[in-house]
Amino acid sequence: MAATYSYEDLEMHSGSDHEETTAALLVEGPSMPGPSRRPNSCSPLEERDNRPRWSTTWRVAGLVGSLALVATVLALLPASGPFLEGSLGGVVQKNNDWVMTGVFTPMSLPASVATNAALKPEENRQDGNVCADDEEKFEGICYKKCSILTQGTHKIRTTAFTCCSADKIEDCGFSNQEVKMSICGGFDVAGDINGQEGLCPHKKGSCYLNEEMYLGMCYKKCSDLTDGAYTHRISAFSCCNNENILACNPFSFGTSNVKSAVSFNAGGKLDSSPHNPVPELTESSSPATPNGAAPAAPAAAPAPAVA
Repeated sequence: MAATYSYEDLEMHSGSDHEETTAALLVEGPSMPGPSRRPNSCSPLEERDNRPRWSTTWRVAGLVGSLALVATVLALLPASGPFLEGSLGGVVQKNNDWVMTGVFTPMSLPASVATNAALKPEENRQDGNVCADDEEKFEGICYKKCSILTQGTHKIRTTAFTCCSADKIEDCGFSNQEVKMSICGGFDVAGDINGQEGLCPHKKGSCYLNEEMYLGMCYKKCSDLTDGAYTHRISAFSCCNNENILACNPFSFGTSNVKSAVSFNAGGKLDSSPHNPVPELTESSSPATPNGAAPAAPAAAPAPAVA
């Protein structure tokens, strides 16, 4: 016969009797009709205690693995110190310069983090010279200065191939001139634009720092376009990895000296085409003023005297 309990019966119990009755109801529960409980069956609490403890084992194993990984990283940090210092040293230095001067120049960063920006070359843009600092204008074309080509002995250019040693061009004659005649050679050369030597004379202006001059036009450097693998431009679309022009044949099938691509026909600025030298890179259109101040306004003309 199933035992029944009423609310009044439970309420009458107090102290330990009440606790024992409540524990008995929670653990054993009321007797229910049906098959009797097997003698060796376990209670729910006993079954929970007898479950396999695999989860605890895996937790311990994960903790041990994490500690081993941390120990490995700490052991490798001293060995990677010089690499990290070398990679970040330039960036830290530039950051300090930026804080002190307020000027940030990406091209002066290490090559690993520098951007291929179209920056202006270092030129004196207030000297009245529309050519680069190592060039002079003659008949509207920029040539390398005769004073540089002759180590200061013949400073006046008289033709594309001659330089004169006189102090004034009016005093130049056959006896005081030096001649070196060669097409894009001798005295008929341009200045060293972005490190290039032996260029042909060109129109006034210059190229951006990430550009090179080829046949009087400014192109993006082959070294930047090919990650340094092909450094010599031989056409608008081709770059070569050999200084010997005879080894740079863009029509030779199977050669690895030349790489060609339509994308090589580009200027230094983003999505730009090859262009003529830029005059603004060598001479500013605005006059120089002290400390960057705006030029003073012209004085007003005096008012005419009244009779």
